Amino acid sequence: MQRGVDTTGTVNTKPSTGLFKQFMRYGAFGALCSAVDTLIFLLLTSGFSIAPLVANVLSTMVGVTMSFFINCRYTFQVSDKMLRRYIAFFSIGALGLMVSECIIGFGHAQFPQVIPVYLKLFAVALVGAFQFFLNRNISFREAVGAENDEDELI
Repeated sequence: MQRGVDTTGTVNTKPSTGLFKQFMRYGAFGALCSAVDTLIFLLLTSGFSIAPLVANVLSTMVGVTMSFFINCRYTFQVSDKMLRRYIAFFSIGALGLMVSECIIGFGHAQFPQVIPVYLKLFAVALVGAFQFFLNRNISFREAVGAENDEDELI
């Protein structure tokens, strides 16, 4: 079923309803995955004295992977082309990681008195909003010409 079109083929008069519901689910699951990400970050930096930028890479990889599988099933209800979707999702996650690395690195250098986890939380909120729109339109978009994709490898 296409976004904004119901099963009878008539145009949905409230196409933003689906968008809002997806955004709320993505946000709720994102909060859960970000909490896991942040707890791992906190454990690595405080418990194991790992540098904040290294800890951020490791914790983000766990959070992004967890988020992908949860959002596939519950937010966007997709189960096809999983490798392609994961590569796109992880690439968007990597872009978000680069942005959060800049936020944490800059913040840590300019404001050393700020606890690194606060910089991490700020980065997660900012990056998460942008990632929803990128993932919705790239990673989880409906395949165009899906009936003719036997030539696709992934």
